[in-house]
Amino acid sequence: MRIASSWALSILKAVIFLSVFGITAGAFAATFTARPPENFVRGSGQPATVTRTFTVLDPTTTFTLVIHNGGLNNEFRRVSSAVVTVNDREVAGPSDFNEQASVIQKAVTPEATNTFTVELRGAPGSGFALEFIGVDNVPPTITASADRAPNSAGWYNANVVVTFSCSDKTSGVATCPPPVTVSTEGANQIIAGAATDNASNVGMTQLAISLDKTPPVLRPTAPPMPKAGITRMCRFRLSEPTVSRV
Repeated sequence: MRIASSWALSILKAVIFLSVFGITAGAFAATFTARPPENFVRGSGQPATVTRTFTVLDPTTTFTLVIHNGGLNNEFRRVSSAVVTVNDREVAGPSDFNEQASVIQKAVTPEATNTFTVELRGAPGSGFALEFIGVDNVPPTITASADRAPNSAGWYNANVVVTFSCSDKTSGVATCPPPVTVSTEGANQIIAGAATDNASNVGMTQLAISLDKTPPVLRPTAPPMPKAGITRMCRFRLSEPTVSRV
C-alpha cells in the first residue's frame, strides 16, 4: 500500500493501534481553537469597552470561552473586575474575577458570525488573554479520485495521478494529502491518503489502481516446410509479458 505522504503513515499506525485496543475516535473529546488567544490590558483612565468579531463553521457544536487571568504566561497583573459579553449577552461579570482566579471558563452558544466585548475594570496594567475553544469529534471527509477512468477491464496504460479532496464542517481542514502519481506497474495498487482537521481528528480513504504500460508482443510462428506447390500459412501469437495479460 502506498501512502500519500510520510506523515500519513504515522497517522495510519495510530489508527491501527486504536483499532487493536478497541478505542474509537469518539472516545475522547477533541477540541480546536475557534478564535486564538488575544491579550486585553487595562489602560489608565476610565474603563473602555473593546469590541471584536469572530466566525465559526458549525455553531451547533459545543464552545467555551476561556479567560487566562494574568495572561497565558502570567505577564500581567490579574484582573479583579471585568465584563465580557458575547452577542449582547453577558458571559462573565465582575463576580467571576478576582486576583486568585487564574482560569475562567464559560459555556457559550455562538452564531455563525459573532461579536464580543471586553471591559476591564481592575487596576491599570492588569490584563488577561481570552480565547474561544470548540469541540469536534467528527473526522474530516476525504475522497480520492484518478485523473481519468480506466479501460473496460479496469486497467490504465499510462501513469495515473490520484488527487484527494478534503472537507470538515466543524473545525476545518488542517492537512490534506498532495496528489500522488502512480508510475509502477501492478494490479490493484492501493493508494491511501489521510486528512486531519483542526481538532486532530483523522479521516482516511484509499483507491485501487491497476497499471500496465507495456504493450503486448506479437510473435510469428511458422509451420513445417510444405511440399512443393502447397501454400504455407504463417501464424502470429499475441503474448503479454506483464501483469494485465491479454
